[in-house]
Amino acid sequence: MQYDADDTLHARRSSVRGFAGSALIAALVMLYVGFERLGVPDITDGFSRFNWVLVCTLRTGGVAMAAIAVGLWLGIRAALIADAIASALVGTSLVVTGLGLLVTGGGTFPNLLIVAFGAMFLTAGVRRWRDHVDLVHARSAPDRFDAHDRPAPGEPDAVSAPASPPEDPAPPLPAPSPPSDAADHRDSNAAPPAHRATTNETRAEPPPEGYLAAFAARDEVAEDENRPD
Repeated sequence: MQYDADDTLHARRSSVRGFAGSALIAALVMLYVGFERLGVPDITDGFSRFNWVLVCTLRTGGVAMAAIAVGLWLGIRAALIADAIASALVGTSLVVTGLGLLVTGGGTFPNLLIVAFGAMFLTAGVRRWRDHVDLVHARSAPDRFDAHDRPAPGEPDAVSAPASPPEDPAPPLPAPSPPSDAADHRDSNAAPPAHRATTNETRAEPPPEGYLAAFAARDEVAEDENRPD
């Protein structure tokens, strides 16, 4: 079975392009918060150090995610690996920064929100890596399939070989021949079957003559005895 290389490449680029939207949204959020909502603080204590790390993470991560979104939109498979790595790094930094701000005296809700966003980035990094692995397996599957179905040397290709013509149907059975004249003549000359006497015919035969004579003599004797003197 042959696969079109152009169709395979187009399908792979379409799969990679589907992740560009989420990367772009993450980039816009981090750039907005990092450049518009937060400024670079003066490092004076532990809280300001964690705050500085947070601002740098948002700004550098936002720029990196914007570049990755462009690569994903172009269908570059390496951009999927970069997305997984960048998401994991940003997520780790946000979790550590949020916990550090929470310990050093920052507000509870904002810092917990930073930790939650960090966990979301970590989860996205793991998912992007799995998507990359699945895409690699899907890319190599047609190659393994072609290698399995490739004919051995000297054997015709199942795709390019012409189809063999259908086999001729079985010939019809000959019609039975009429009986010959010799067989008719032999049947006409055959002796008729012996006649078997039926029960009625057997009963219709007259009894032997001596048997009736014995009955007649017995009747005469009976009449002579009954005759009065």
